[in-house]
Amino acid sequence: MKDNLENIINGPIYELNTDFWEEIRAPYFQEMRDLALNCEKVLNSGFRCSDTEIGEFMKVLQGNLCQFTSDYIHRLFRDINTNLLRKFSKLFKKDENGKNREWRDIEEGKIRELWSQYKKVMSEVVNDFKYIRLPKNALTDSLEGASKYLKVI
Repeated sequence: MKDNLENIINGPIYELNTDFWEEIRAPYFQEMRDLALNCEKVLNSGFRCSDTEIGEFMKVLQGNLCQFTSDYIHRLFRDINTNLLRKFSKLFKKDENGKNREWRDIEEGKIRELWSQYKKVMSEVVNDFKYIRLPKNALTDSLEGASKYLKVI
């Protein structure tokens, strides 16, 4: 389970795409739904647990998964500068067609303008990381009803 969550979270954060929270959200919730269904099935049929026992188990599991997700994302942020630098270089060094810029053909003012433009883009990416935009109650709440987010910084 934790390996699956790590795989879901790694790619979008590594790439720092502008819609990374949306990239993470759908597979994250699908993983939580699958886990909830599997746990409920095992607890009902295998252990013959009551609804109260299942509810309590889900609350504890949800708390553990929420803490794991938060801790994991915090660990990823220790290397955020590397990701930001890679993303900035990718944007700054390549043109709109994905080809390397021919710096000798670009005047200095335009280079400074490009640098400022992509620095601003990276600042906005950092702002998007202030909160983990996954609800604390992902295991038990529906996507529409969840509005509590974990604070990153």
